[in-house]
Parts: sequence; C-alpha cells; structure tokens
Amino acid sequence: MASYYGEMEMRRHDKTSTPRAERGLLHGYWLLSGYGLRASRALVWLAIAMLTTILLLMAFGIPRHSPKQEATGTVHAGGGRVTFTLDRDDPQNPTIDRFTGKRFEKALNGAVTLADRVG
Repeated sequence: MASYYGEMEMRRHDKTSTPRAERGLLHGYWLLSGYGLRASRALVWLAIAMLTTILLLMAFGIPRHSPKQEATGTVHAGGGRVTFTLDRDDPQNPTIDRFTGKRFEKALNGAVTLADRVG
C-alpha cells in the first residue's frame, strides 16, 4: 500500500512529465479519498453529500403537503363505466417552516433511498 500511495504522490507532484489535467484529477482523488486508502475520508465526504442533499430537500424539494393518492369511484351492480378522480393540485413549497422535524424525516428517507438505489 505504501508504494501505491508514494507512486500517486509522486505523479501528483511531478510537474514535468505528468500532464496538468492528470495532476488535477490526482489531487481531487487524494482530497476526496486519500487514493482510496483512507476510508474515513471517503465516509466523511459521503456524510457531507448526504447532509447537503437533506438540507436542499428540506429547503426546496419537499412540497408543503403530500398529494392525495386516493381514488374514488362507483361501480354499478350490472357493470358499466367506472370513473376515478385523483387530487391533482400542483405541489407547492412552504413559505415558512421549511426546517421542521417532519420535513427532516421525509428528506432523510429520500436521501437514504437515493443512496441505496445508487449504491
């Protein structure tokens, strides 16, 4: 492991034979995860990304009220036509109380679900 880390460090600091774009990528790789050798750094960045996602969802992404997912209709005894009506109000962001416990819980569930689907 030490040789891999040393090799990557030498390439990152070499200004003569390593192209500038590659040095930039190596610098980002080092900053984000320590070349994949430091799990704690990667976990900290994951936590920061999830917290940012939660805050953005709470501020802008969760509507004030969840749309009703209720269908109503009538079925006649002899069959026939059935009509369903769904509540189709456009979701709106709240103007106050964006950062509440209920919205945090919804945002946390959304961020965890997204991380589970991506991973």
